[in-house]
Amino acid sequence: MSHCCPTDVPAVRSDYEPKGSEVTLPEGGPMAYTSGSGNSRALIIVYDIFGMSGQAKQVCDKFADAGFNCIMPDFFEGKPWPLENFPPADWAPFKAWIGTAGSYDTVRPAIERATAYAKANGATSVGVLGFCWGAGIAMSAGASGNYAAVGSAHPSFITPEGAEALKCPMAFLLSKDEAPIDPIKAVLDARADIGSKCFYKSFPDMHHGWCAARGDWSDETQAKRATEAIGDLLAFFNTNMPSA
Repeated sequence: MSHCCPTDVPAVRSDYEPKGSEVTLPEGGPMAYTSGSGNSRALIIVYDIFGMSGQAKQVCDKFADAGFNCIMPDFFEGKPWPLENFPPADWAPFKAWIGTAGSYDTVRPAIERATAYAKANGATSVGVLGFCWGAGIAMSAGASGNYAAVGSAHPSFITPEGAEALKCPMAFLLSKDEAPIDPIKAVLDARADIGSKCFYKSFPDMHHGWCAARGDWSDETQAKRATEAIGDLLAFFNTNMPSA
């Protein structure tokens, strides 16, 4: 699963009114959307290619309502992939952009600053949740040993090598559009330390991106399946990140 965005479904503009606030992360930023307070558990949210969408903020708010402090850094610093340019007429510039702006080396400082912010605000357990390209970021972060659990929905850029390097359990929620992840599952199933704690679920009636900016949650079926997926992720993180 080494490519990004296996769908032509465009992003959906959302009229959701966020409950959280914006802060500047320490040591020079970037800006981050935060939701939730006073909790011992925090989630770093890695949005999809469309950046700070209403759907991404709504996901943060749902996790905050369930007892997590959520921090979603603006990794693209106000310059996500334009909604009006998807699908792109020419995929080469897109691939070059995500290969640079979305690389772990590029976003790691924001991940680390968000983690420091979470701990400074009372978190004793931190996880990472990534959508689309963010799944690869979550997997890379999970290899650092700094996180209790990592998760993904409609994942891209995940590999068997990344699975081998994981130091914590990972959740994988798949749409109909992603390639099978059997080689990744085989690696994790063989891991005595974390294999049994990982989570896998397919949503064969959903398209890539239904849990983030491509999700049209005014559609009853998409909204129901997004709620189901968020519930699955909550159960996974609750299991692997118990409250203090």
